[in-house]
Formats: sequence, structure tokens, C-alpha cells
Amino acid sequence: YFVAWSPDGERIAFSSNRSGSFQLYSKSITGGGEEQLLREQEGTSYPSSWSPDGRYLVYQVNNGKSEDMFAWDVQGEGEPIPLQPTKFNDTVPMVSPDGRWLAWAGDDSGQWEIYVTPFPGGGRKWQISDGGDWPRWSRDGSEIFYLTAAGTLMATQVDGSDDTFQVGATETLFELGPFNDGFDYDVTADGQRFLVVKQAEQKEQQNQQPMALVLNWQNDLRRP
Repeated sequence: YFVAWSPDGERIAFSSNRSGSFQLYSKSITGGGEEQLLREQEGTSYPSSWSPDGRYLVYQVNNGKSEDMFAWDVQGEGEPIPLQPTKFNDTVPMVSPDGRWLAWAGDDSGQWEIYVTPFPGGGRKWQISDGGDWPRWSRDGSEIFYLTAAGTLMATQVDGSDDTFQVGATETLFELGPFNDGFDYDVTADGQRFLVVKQAEQKEQQNQQPMALVLNWQNDLRRP
């Protein structure tokens, strides 16, 4: 469950409950080597993204009371760094392509919204959405895509090239409709095409054979 590509495209991080609760694993996409348990901690863990230098794996943990975000230095031996620790739910942390910013979904306002803060140190945060979830960055870092509660895919212009994050205009892209509890879309490197999951329409089958209900069939069996 939940898959995150490594920056070099050689490995994936994913979550599996094979040990009893969902924890972080990694595996080479070439098929060589065994799946590796990356980290195990209390609660259930789900990976979201890597920093572009491959140093940090960014993930979320559900401890039964709230969902929290962490950055774990996969090249070191230290403890994971808490990201935006609050009593509210903070999920799907996505590191920007330049590694300087973190986008995520939080519900501290009473509804899910997309926010951005410096990575990994945190600090001031900027609200991107007017109701949104499941953020993704464009490859050049100039847009943040997200879904509304109704399943509309949105795009907000952003500029993180300076020390102060700039939030621009928001554009409605298209309707996805009801979506699952997870990413139902991805965007190509040029930002011009989307791969989406849509629920299939229920079509009435043609030439259906009628069903017959026979009552008191036991009496018919007793007849000579």
C-alpha cells in the first residue's frame, strides 16, 4: 500500500502489513535482492515521497489518535524528524523537486487543506487550497496539483525560488469524480498529461436472461 519511487528510479518504498501492522519496506525494481524492512515503529506507516537527493524518506504514521509526518534520514542512524507536529491530522507529505519545500494535507482548519512549509526545518506555512487533499508537485516545482472533496483536480501556481513562498492563481483542470483512499492520479514530467483512476460506469447488461421463481416446488416432486 502507498508506493514512493526513489529519486534515481532504482527502488520503491512501500507499506506492508506482513508483520502485523503496516510498516515501511523497500525493494529494487530490477527484481534483485530481497524486500528490505526500512523502519518499524509504533502505529502504521505509509511512505509518500523522497527528497530529491535521496537522503530523506518522508512518510506518515497513524498512531490511532492522529496522523503525523516524519522525515527519516536513510543514510544515517538518527531518529526520524517530526514534521509539523500537532494534535491534528497531517498526511501525504510531498517534497518539492528542489528539496526546499514540503507540501501536505492537514485538517487543522476543520477541513482538509493543502499547505506548504520549508523542508525539513518547518516554520511558517502557506495555505494553497480552498479545500483540498492528495497534493503533487509539477516536475519543475511551479505548480501544486490536488483534489477537492468532490473529486475535482486543481492546479495552483507557486514560486519557491526565493526565501518566501509565493502562491499564485488556481485553475480547475477536470473532474475525476469519487475517488479511493489514495492517489488516483499522477502527472507526467512535462506537466501536460495525467494518468488517472476513474470508477467504471455501471452499464446495463444486454440480452439478460430472465429469472423464474418457482413456488411450492416440493409439491410438484411428490406428484406421480
